[in-house]
Amino acid sequence: MKALLEYLCGSGLRAKVLTQLLVQPGAEYYIRELERLLGEDSTNLSRELRRMESFHLVESRKKGRMKYYRFNQEHPLYPELYGAILKVGGTVEVLSKYFKPVPGAEFLVLFQPKNLDQPEFSMDLLLMGDVDYEQMNKAIIQTETKLDQHIRMHNLRVKEFQRKVFLHSLFLTDIFTGTHTVVFGNPENWDIQKLKDIY
Repeated sequence: MKALLEYLCGSGLRAKVLTQLLVQPGAEYYIRELERLLGEDSTNLSRELRRMESFHLVESRKKGRMKYYRFNQEHPLYPELYGAILKVGGTVEVLSKYFKPVPGAEFLVLFQPKNLDQPEFSMDLLLMGDVDYEQMNKAIIQTETKLDQHIRMHNLRVKEFQRKVFLHSLFLTDIFTGTHTVVFGNPENWDIQKLKDIY
């Protein structure tokens, strides 16, 4: 583990590759594609990806003559690296900038769905609150434009969220026990004690 930590802290190219692989979990890239996206030499990228494979940070598969790489989501450091990249890369800041002002927004969570069944979406968000839908949709468009990523929004009104908490919803359990980042607000403020006056 010490060798891995020393490896992670040592290279600007490494940081760029990790960021690209982590901002869209599950996405696969071949060398020439990464060369185009990152503006880096393919020889250096190949060397870096081989090193990452040796630490089991990335997985690869061959399809025809092409070799595709993606981040290994089973790696024990995945949740921490994912959260760190989002913060350092400015994603959390952008999300907060556009969604925090939406009237009625209580909290926003960026999460990694356990079943990546819709790869065309690169970002899943849970926005809780009795929000103004027009303002929420405006924030979605602004964020997608700024980050160049597609958003799948899950909005729960306050009563709907409380009901799901009360019923121990699998949807919420998957979010909060999986890889997630709280962008703003505090989901813990909305615990089961808040439901005693409703049920």
